[in-house]
Amino acid sequence: MSQENFFHLADSVFDLDASESQIAEFERLIESHPDWMDNWIDQKTALQNSLGIEPIEATPNFTPSLSAMWQAQQIKNSLRYWMPSAFAAVAAAVGLFAILQVLGTPVQNPEFGRPEAEAKLGNSNSVTFPTLNEPLSR
Repeated sequence: MSQENFFHLADSVFDLDASESQIAEFERLIESHPDWMDNWIDQKTALQNSLGIEPIEATPNFTPSLSAMWQAQQIKNSLRYWMPSAFAAVAAAVGLFAILQVLGTPVQNPEFGRPEAEAKLGNSNSVTFPTLNEPLSR
């Protein structure tokens, strides 16, 4: 197999298009020609650099941080996460309803409805107001 054919085989293996027999052949060729793999990596790196693509390297804690982010998202999507907020919203609504009920009821005067406390309309006291014909300084 030539180096160019190895490059095509490596492309198909890393693109996950290779069969089991091709993967076995690829592993055998890596053992017998390790410099071909180095050349293939150099070629891919040069191609990525010419296209402006920076190689991605995973940090050592990539898997734990990814699983922690997934667990946090699962917790946020659960009912237990939102239950305290739901209880607070219900309590606030009940409190607001109670306040509106108290403010909406009229105040009952204990004197209201007793005949001896009724106002008299026939008041004889009258107030005289000045007219425009009379001077204000009397």
